[in-house]
Amino acid sequence: MALLHLCHEARVRPFVLHVNYHMRPSALRDQGFVQSYCEKHKIAYMMVDADFPHHGNFQSWARDIRYQSARDFAKQNQCEGMMSAHHKDDVMETYVMQKKANKSVGYYGIKKEGKMLGVKIVRPLLDFTKEELIGICMNAGIEYGVDESNEKPNYERNKTRIELKGLTDEDKGKLFMEMEDRNHRIEAMRVQNEMIALLPELSVEELKANRQLLRMWLMNHGQRQRYASDFLDEILSQSKSDETIGIKLDENESLLIQYGRMKVIAKSEEYSIELKTIEYKDYGVFKIQSEGKTREGLHLIPEDFPLIIRKTRPGDAIRLAFGSKSINRWCIDRKIPLDQRREILVVENKDGEIIFASGIGANVTHTYAHPKVFVVK
Repeated sequence: MALLHLCHEARVRPFVLHVNYHMRPSALRDQGFVQSYCEKHKIAYMMVDADFPHHGNFQSWARDIRYQSARDFAKQNQCEGMMSAHHKDDVMETYVMQKKANKSVGYYGIKKEGKMLGVKIVRPLLDFTKEELIGICMNAGIEYGVDESNEKPNYERNKTRIELKGLTDEDKGKLFMEMEDRNHRIEAMRVQNEMIALLPELSVEELKANRQLLRMWLMNHGQRQRYASDFLDEILSQSKSDETIGIKLDENESLLIQYGRMKVIAKSEEYSIELKTIEYKDYGVFKIQSEGKTREGLHLIPEDFPLIIRKTRPGDAIRLAFGSKSINRWCIDRKIPLDQRREILVVENKDGEIIFASGIGANVTHTYAHPKVFVVK
């Protein structure tokens, strides 16, 4: 009633929604107060009757009904959002309950603005105590109701409310300052996390098993925008391994974890092209040039043709001066990331022998001091 009166005094013309759960004797009385005030001041309103099914948690059910009704009502009347009359006492109750639950949260207490079911919520009375709001009603001669069920320790919030009544104003002030200090630290961490989440690669050490940071980083760098907490916890668990880990995010992207770092990589597309002769030109993925770096040089003989130039595959090996070497093992020894390994191009002669690999160079039989062909990736 205090919020409704303050809106009227400020010449804000709201649409009013009142939900009656019919769970206490005074429910119809409170509905009458709202209805009378709205009719007196010509304010549009709607009353919703809700019947509790008498199974499950009443407070959870009531909250769902309240916000679902508000969402539907807001859409029907093309409202910008909704206001709720949560006050400072509600903030303290929420904070104490959060502390008791000992869970990590993104914000302690209640935010002044937020969203519920896609609808913006504004809570303009969070700086007022319940006592102050009652004073506003009494001074203005506004009829208001007191929910007698709040005095019964049937629910955790009611128990917390009764517990807080036993605190002095000084103790409540200390509790409020403690909550604000926690929120300041969370905000500082959020800003830091936002900066880290912009990095193209994420250090496992920097992540520090922070689920929220991992979610932010994945949303910044992947196409997928929803990640279940269990899935994120599995990623955090696997990130502790020294092995190279690949985790599928969707049909087109995977998360690569190796050498203490994470990176979102796109699905590697197969690539293969046959060359029956050498032409110096740009093939898109690579170029054939008449000059280049030593490691890009390749000596060819007619018996090598036709050539296949393709991306490397598991099992590929190349003969080097010190013997045959798996391309994958060569990369692992040099800590070349898996996503870069997948993009290595190899040149295969007509006998299926790999005679060149980008980044490694030509094999022992196709190395020449003055090559005329350079494969530039």
